[in-house]
Amino acid sequence: MKQLYISVLALLPLLVSCHQEETQKPIEWSDTDITFTTRGIEVDTESRGGNIDRFSEGDAFGVYGFCLSRKNPTDASPDESTGANEWALKRSLAKPDVFDNETVTLTNGEWKYNNPKKWYNPANYLYSFFAYYPANKGVFTVTSDYTAYFGAPKLKFSIPITETNMDASLDPYYESIPDAMVAQELDLLRGNGNAALNFRHMLTGLNFQVNNYNESGGTDGNSKPVYIQSIKFKGTFYKSMEINFDGTTEYGNDTFSGTHTILDGSNENNGKGVKVEGHGSLAAGNKKTILMISNLNHNTGEDAYLGKTELSITYYFGDEVNSPTTKTFSRPANFLPRGGTVYTAHLNFIGDALVLQCMPDNSGVWDEGGENDLEFN
Repeated sequence: MKQLYISVLALLPLLVSCHQEETQKPIEWSDTDITFTTRGIEVDTESRGGNIDRFSEGDAFGVYGFCLSRKNPTDASPDESTGANEWALKRSLAKPDVFDNETVTLTNGEWKYNNPKKWYNPANYLYSFFAYYPANKGVFTVTSDYTAYFGAPKLKFSIPITETNMDASLDPYYESIPDAMVAQELDLLRGNGNAALNFRHMLTGLNFQVNNYNESGGTDGNSKPVYIQSIKFKGTFYKSMEINFDGTTEYGNDTFSGTHTILDGSNENNGKGVKVEGHGSLAAGNKKTILMISNLNHNTGEDAYLGKTELSITYYFGDEVNSPTTKTFSRPANFLPRGGTVYTAHLNFIGDALVLQCMPDNSGVWDEGGENDLEFN
């Protein structure tokens, strides 16, 4: 018995050593770099360049990548047994072990990032990626603190406008409002090849069009052109939203104010404006798409959805009129805009009447997420 006791004691260091070697075994990596591709983005190609239908050289997105959960809330060690789990099972203890807000830039036609990372070696591991665009315009800030936080990232998007004066023109800021997008791809295998991201538009787009439904020519009262001297979209607009990739969006109360000049026809036809013949239409401002946050938390009252806004048009109806008419519209009660969709505000002249109708732009409805089922409420 004593000899057996001594033998067991002699083996203990070896057993401990083997156990330590097993628990401290380094994670194995494959020989393949993680690369990215982006799927097509469906949008009307006549819309302004900011409403992108394709990425351009130098564009950049930020990405978070997850694969392994932590062992427990107080142990930051990666748990390799969770590699093959779906995101729904490991999200509660997941931290971005693959990419932690990495910037990926379109360079010479390919998406590149610094210090390329490789897939884990096991072929059955599942990866989840969360991305936002643009990453290089200073409009997104990270609000999730991964020193204490687990799960999908949280980001705040803010429209980069500082003016607060209601009389301030927003025209200088027009091109600075980016087409904010996010992408989410869950449970990808490295055998799928590239991590293909399908971006979803977050903002509401609004175009403007004038339609003259009166007859052209003739002498009757309905045979009149219209002259559009100006179209302006003025108001106090919502400025920010926080995107939680777990599936929700929270909207801030911060706002900015000003006026978008959609059309200025003061230099046309001796100051009367741009002429729209009977049975004619005018894409006001060359389809100048205004990008806005539609605040779904504010869905009642005069500040519902887009903020406290008004659309004004100054026009001459017919050749014989010597003074212009200005008409102002508030948001139609049945216009309930959502993010990710382009709408057109139609200013319809029917006889002497002028009617505003806002409709989804069928040729410019943005992609709602395709195969990734990305939805925000």
